[in-house]
Amino acid sequence: MIAGRDALKGYYVCRQWYYYTNEMMVEITEGGLDYSGPDQLVEQYPGEGETYDKPQSAALAALKIQKLWQDHVTDREIFVCVRSETAGYLGLEGDPMTPGEVARWARETWQALPRCAHCNGVMPSTRERWGNDFTIFEENEYPFCSEYCADEDYYFLMEDMEEE
Repeated sequence: MIAGRDALKGYYVCRQWYYYTNEMMVEITEGGLDYSGPDQLVEQYPGEGETYDKPQSAALAALKIQKLWQDHVTDREIFVCVRSETAGYLGLEGDPMTPGEVARWARETWQALPRCAHCNGVMPSTRERWGNDFTIFEENEYPFCSEYCADEDYYFLMEDMEEE
């Protein structure tokens, strides 16, 4: 699963009881609370009902919640799943994942996140975007993660122009 644009809003972790399939899931939702399923249970364990900036943090929290919940519910199996923004739009429930699949999802999602054109850091989840006089804007995409990186890129380009 590749991170969508809304994944920059964060990764929301909650417990779900899918009434159609009768499965109990710890759900990680790309895009934050807006895309979580409607069957969310009341927050009971540390880390649930929270939004994380990094998929690795959300995955770790989900696996911890899964273990705590499984300790309390011994007659059913508790799963972890990931719902994307598309699943949220379509009302789809997540598919159960193994801990290894959750870790792989976190790693691949982190690698796929948009990066700053100057420092190669992951773009922040804030709505502020930065550019400079040389920035080429396409579809409201700003290539820098901070004002500092935009300025540094500008200074670098100005030095190149002076040398020529």
